[in-house]
Amino acid sequence: MATIVSKTSGIPLDSSMRTGFTDDADIPDWARGAVSAAEKNGIIIVGGKTSGSFAPQALSTRAEAAAWLVNMIRIQAKG
Repeated sequence: MATIVSKTSGIPLDSSMRTGFTDDADIPDWARGAVSAAEKNGIIIVGGKTSGSFAPQALSTRAEAAAWLVNMIRIQAKG
């Protein structure tokens, strides 16, 4: 989901970037740039995960998806 949202928002992706999540090593290489870009631009809100993890294998909730889309639209409106 992070890849779709990041690419749709038009944010430049850099697959060599690391994220601030505690489970950064678990994020697949092909998705890491999108996750990093979405995190740095305020798109990603990892609700309920107080451990600071991204949980790349977990299913996204409807609330997370809605928040990501709203944040993406806000960023596009500013740009």
